[in-house]
Amino acid sequence: VLGSKEIYNIAIKNYSKNNNNNNNDSIARIIKDLVAKYVLKNRYDYNIDVEKESYNDFIRRTYKINNFNDAVGDILKKKYMWDKDWNIFFRIMYYLTIAISLIVFIYRHSTVKVFFLTALSTVVLAICTALVSSFLNVGARGVLGIMIFYYFVFAVLGLSAKGDKKRNTIKGIGLNLFLFALPILPLLITGFYFEIANPNKYNYVGNIAYFDKELYYLSAEIIGFVLLLILIEPLFKKLYRAWYAAAEE
Repeated sequence: VLGSKEIYNIAIKNYSKNNNNNNNDSIARIIKDLVAKYVLKNRYDYNIDVEKESYNDFIRRTYKINNFNDAVGDILKKKYMWDKDWNIFFRIMYYLTIAISLIVFIYRHSTVKVFFLTALSTVVLAICTALVSSFLNVGARGVLGIMIFYYFVFAVLGLSAKGDKKRNTIKGIGLNLFLFALPILPLLITGFYFEIANPNKYNYVGNIAYFDKELYYLSAEIIGFVLLLILIEPLFKKLYRAWYAAAEE
């Protein structure tokens, strides 16, 4: 901490009004150059009540400090957006890869008619679920419960297609959706569990630390991928082979 003598020697002893004005002019030029470089011309301009503005507000309005702060903030956000959120980028690539792979697999093991009917059924189910959820206000818990129910309906339809003598279109659609939704089934169950289990004041759900739930979501994603790898050859390929070998309706 500086004493009175040190403060006098640094700030007062050699003070010159001319030097101070020169420093202010130099700082003003630097600020104007930075504003001209980083602030867009069509950027939102802050409205400040001139009659009630303080000296700091006057400085901010004159040199567009608020706009400059926003511009630099946007630049830093774009520069460092993946430093802490790299897992979001990884998840986007993972789900995109899984979705494309399963779409290609389903297309090759199904008929063109059933493939496009499956896509249409998915859109219709999504719209109907969204409408029902909105009107009944079921919340995240209800939506997750509906999606899990859908999956088990798809599983029943897909598994029942093996013994049919005729190729059933509805069961073919169910088989496609049974496979496509398998990787996210553990994730849906995990999310549903955390929705129905209310955390107490110690942030615990049963024996699970509520603030560590991201670890359980990650584990669910890994389990879904492993289930897909394990079941696609001994189960799904046999189901598709049996369904495709049946006589057409």
